[in-house]
Amino acid sequence: VPAHAGLIGNEKADELAKAGAEGQITDEPSLDVDLEWSLEGAKISALTYSSAYNWVRERYSKGKRTQEDQNIERIQEVLLEEHQMKFSKERIWASLRNPSIRKEIGDFLWTMIHGRTRCGTMFSKWGGEWEDLQYCECGAIESIEHILTQCGDAVWRMNLWDEMAAMMKASKKIPNELC
Repeated sequence: VPAHAGLIGNEKADELAKAGAEGQITDEPSLDVDLEWSLEGAKISALTYSSAYNWVRERYSKGKRTQEDQNIERIQEVLLEEHQMKFSKERIWASLRNPSIRKEIGDFLWTMIHGRTRCGTMFSKWGGEWEDLQYCECGAIESIEHILTQCGDAVWRMNLWDEMAAMMKASKKIPNELC
């Protein structure tokens, strides 16, 4: 657009450009913070990953029972019923980082407790051809609990547990009554 052509938008742009060049317009950003995000007294430099994670988790999980909660409760039930042992949620989590448990095993257990293993209903969420993969060969919907403790078609399952018990006894790090 040729300068000073008399077009209303062009004239207004020329006015604003001149005012800006002369310092008559200040570009102060708005510092208003929505009350929902106002964290008076919090210093970002003092914010730890753990406290931020706990804040977000508390904010978004109110009233919801997660897969993690359900699985921890199930673990506590089995430990109490089968071994007469009562463990807190914190103790179960801490046990995953026990030096006698390899990191890869602890990570796998963490994944199972959070319901992040790729089996069962996770496949049904993907839709299409994946939906059929949610079923075990026996016809039940797969879960880690089903695969490791319930499926009658998994002949290898008993061999796995026999081997596991033998390894636990041989390690002498786990009481024999738990093996």
